[in-house]
Amino acid sequence: MALSHEDESPIHPRSIVVLDDIFCIFMGSLANIAELRHHYGLARQATEAMIVIEAYKALRDRAPYPPDQVVKHLDGKFAFIIFDAKTYTLFKARDREGSVKFQWGMARDGSLVCSDDPTIIREGCGNII
Repeated sequence: MALSHEDESPIHPRSIVVLDDIFCIFMGSLANIAELRHHYGLARQATEAMIVIEAYKALRDRAPYPPDQVVKHLDGKFAFIIFDAKTYTLFKARDREGSVKFQWGMARDGSLVCSDDPTIIREGCGNII
């Protein structure tokens, strides 16, 4: 995933977090962050990316709940991508309104390219999805 510093907004901050072999790039903000911190037993310092990872882990480990249920409880303007190195799972999502720019495409070698900058996708993939 590529993050462009052009048009970077304080309204949609970006963070990268790695916890327990789970990588998360999070852009945006959660309106219900205090509620989510309490629900997952996290400290006040827990960022949105940390919360998303904890929510993903909780649902992943409680089969048969699919990990995509994590988005259901998030309220705000956001986009994120998670890579779980233990299960080789890639999970990406954004809020219902698509408030935060988040495009993706397939490179010629078959790899997935994600970015908030459509120019990067066009140059790397030739198309945007």
